[in-house]
Amino acid sequence: MKVSILIPVYKVEKYIERCARSVFEQTFGDLEIIFVDDCSPDNSITILKRVLEDYPDRKKQTRIIRHKKNEGLSGARNTAIKAATGDYIYFLDSDDEISKDCIQELIGPLKKTHYDFVIGDYAPSGFSEPKPKLRLEEGGYFDDFILKSYCNKDWYMMAVNKLVNRDFIIKKKLWFYPGIIHEDDLWSFQLACVAKSMYVHKVKTMTYFMNEASIMTSCPIQRKVQSSITILKEIRKALVKQEIFKTLRERPQFLKYHIQNCYLQLIIGNRSDFPQIKEIDNLFKKIDEKNYYYLPKEQTYFKLHYIESFRKNEFGFQLMAARTIYKIRELWQRLR
Repeated sequence: MKVSILIPVYKVEKYIERCARSVFEQTFGDLEIIFVDDCSPDNSITILKRVLEDYPDRKKQTRIIRHKKNEGLSGARNTAIKAATGDYIYFLDSDDEISKDCIQELIGPLKKTHYDFVIGDYAPSGFSEPKPKLRLEEGGYFDDFILKSYCNKDWYMMAVNKLVNRDFIIKKKLWFYPGIIHEDDLWSFQLACVAKSMYVHKVKTMTYFMNEASIMTSCPIQRKVQSSITILKEIRKALVKQEIFKTLRERPQFLKYHIQNCYLQLIIGNRSDFPQIKEIDNLFKKIDEKNYYYLPKEQTYFKLHYIESFRKNEFGFQLMAARTIYKIRELWQRLR
């Protein structure tokens, strides 16, 4: 069984050596390693090529594909998927690293049973707030439970640290949505919608590092908001199309989480004048008409108990929620 490891590269000269060595030193032999140079303006590729010289046995397995223009993380991953020839695909970000036995561990369950994907556990590093957890127990899961458990936040939304069947990805058209950030939120949701089998391997096979220069931390607030809106629309459209509304009890809470995320982006940025605010309000009203809260001077809907529920859950936004509640109350006092 052959595994393709897919790694986008952009402005990661500080981290690419750590990532590349962790891949080249895998105990699993039958690998295809694809780096996609998304027009990185720094020395990332030069460093990568230097590191590769230390691993002559991996040279024939490694390809570096260069984009003619920057296409973002989604574009780089889609390019790598099209180029991959492995039976299974493993996504890895170039500022993270994997354990030496990562692929060996994750491929273990596939020796006995075919699964659409296998998900491993991970260790976060450098984050001040908790990160999404893998809360399911070791074992196989099937059919509707996969989507139900995703909506219940029992497994993390990041695309990384999963072995996903390549034929399954192509057949189900699981491409990454171009031009947005938080693309993993949408991709993993779409994966959960169509997967019929998954295996949870409760071994930490990846270290997820905080990178202060990443697009997630440096992106303008307006783009974050617009991306959140796009994701919410696509998720709602998929739920309606597949008639999951009728069978999934967790649907309202799951959609409210994404509504909360849209508002949080605005509130944390201390902005209530973005043109997208009406769009968010309309989506909020469609999803949960009876529970929105109207602030007439700002034409904005807020529901404080949603933010309070954010603080209580285990999804990793306690610090953010506290700041958010403070800002909402501050705004309310100004408007009274």
